[in-house]
Amino acid sequence: MSDKRNTKWIIEQSTLLFGDSFDYSATQYTNAKTKIKFLCKKHDYSFEQTSNNHLNSKHPCKFCLQEARRAELSDSIHTFKNKIQAIYGNQFDFDNANYVNQRTPISLKCLKHNKVITKEPQVFLRGHGCDLCAKEESSANLSRQTLNEINHFVGKLNGKCLSKSYFNNEAKLDFECNSGHKFQKSWSAVKNSLRWCPKCSPNKLIGETLARLILEHLLQLKFPSVYIKEMEGLQLDGYNLKNRIAFEYQGYQHYTENSHFHSDERRYNSQIERDRYKKQLCKKNKITLIEIFEFKTIRAGRIHLFVDQVKRTLHKLNLIYNNEPFQLDLVELYRGKKSELYEQAKKIVEKRNGSIQGFIGAESKHTYTCSKGHKTTNRVLSVTIKTNASCATCEALSKYQSLKEIIESRGGKLIDKKLKPKGFSETYKWICNNGHKRESKGQYLFNGYWCVECQKESQKKQLNSKELAEFKKDIISGKFYQKDIPEKCGIGDGVYRRLIAELGLKPKYIPQDRKAQKKRSKGKLLQIDPENFEVIKDFESLEAVKLDESGLYKPEGIRQQMKKYKKAYGYYWSREENLEETIKFLKTNTTNSK
Repeated sequence: MSDKRNTKWIIEQSTLLFGDSFDYSATQYTNAKTKIKFLCKKHDYSFEQTSNNHLNSKHPCKFCLQEARRAELSDSIHTFKNKIQAIYGNQFDFDNANYVNQRTPISLKCLKHNKVITKEPQVFLRGHGCDLCAKEESSANLSRQTLNEINHFVGKLNGKCLSKSYFNNEAKLDFECNSGHKFQKSWSAVKNSLRWCPKCSPNKLIGETLARLILEHLLQLKFPSVYIKEMEGLQLDGYNLKNRIAFEYQGYQHYTENSHFHSDERRYNSQIERDRYKKQLCKKNKITLIEIFEFKTIRAGRIHLFVDQVKRTLHKLNLIYNNEPFQLDLVELYRGKKSELYEQAKKIVEKRNGSIQGFIGAESKHTYTCSKGHKTTNRVLSVTIKTNASCATCEALSKYQSLKEIIESRGGKLIDKKLKPKGFSETYKWICNNGHKRESKGQYLFNGYWCVECQKESQKKQLNSKELAEFKKDIISGKFYQKDIPEKCGIGDGVYRRLIAELGLKPKYIPQDRKAQKKRSKGKLLQIDPENFEVIKDFESLEAVKLDESGLYKPEGIRQQMKKYKKAYGYYWSREENLEETIKFLKTNTTNSK
């Protein structure tokens, strides 16, 4: 290209690109911004363009451009059909299609919706086919995007969305929480109601947790829930040791007599008295107590109202707070009440060379792995602590090995290869030392019993005259305990009793010292008040509850609940030797005083 641009230059460049298509008799080049006249010979059409627009256009003449476009879009029905199928696949039926040209409307039938659609061919080719299909595709794209957003959100809670499609904010979706509970909720409810799994309820104390998060933001301090010595066993919802600031979230049961927390006036008055005494102890120990009264209708859209409520309380106490906007961390909120349980459980698990998953909530089930690699997934932190992070798989292996050793120590063989689900309460196949095939409960063997067939055979044993005379003498001598004579004579209990009956003997034994015998009872059983955790009554043993004057209690109704630190017949229960541990656990892990 010449550096000097003039009329000659523009004509040469135009001719080079378009040949003899234009008449340049009126063409006069001035500069790049000034339009130049050209005449299309084919259409006898005069037009003006800048030099750049003219040289950069494939068809400078508008009529030439229209012809080119028509030629490009001008197809036979066969060509048009191929183009449509390349874009839409086999979505349309062409049986009644009458193709004229790109500007003449054509009717195609959508096979999916059985709907006839009439549009210009060029509209179809630009991707605008069936409106219903387009709407469905748009909805599917939105559904995928929203499901990705939902899964990202619940993934932070170690949960997942099981639904494969999304319709709208209010339509219920299928979710699964970290504990394996499956439930249905709308995306709006999950995002705005500030609630998660309805079964395990990782955060039953949502108001208290929300108050803690707001306070920690405003004061830039941490407020874990604690028991401190100065509070004489009463729990503080949150306490900052360094600054000696505590907070209490006063739910409506703290000031409403007829709430479902209080079945009668006595319980309500007990609640008021605890609150009064807690305030008194804080004042006595120079602890600044922040009282936050229950948030009304907790929803995401009302958070700013709760922040203002807390600010007003801090202002009255002359506590300085920051005015940075509060951003609610829903993950922390769903995790719930902060407590020391996780650290206790983690310490126990790691002491046994195991590992535990990260904290997800004081009331949630945490998976831990024992030193052998077995996973335990169904225990909350309090149970992990109480069971000393035991492993059910390891315990089963240990019990099976014990049963096997008991049988083999007496010359027998255990046929079953593993411990059954109910442990020693199940029936096991085994062979005795004399080859008899037997089926017995594990506890039967664990208690020292053996083969019944062998016992029957031993009952046929006869004593000779000398042995029989000595047997008679020992029976009436009063020098032996009952259990000693069969052992001395080498006979079983069945043979022993048969001989006594046949000989008509009246045995005389050494009297048993009942006081010296080991009692089967595991000690006294104590009944505990669920309100103040004080001992109400004691029983000599678990079985003794059947003799209570109320006639309500049954040992089997108490035994399992007591192991779980749960109420039975409206009360907590404990063995006398475990009382201190039980009271400590109840104070740390129950909320009936809140």
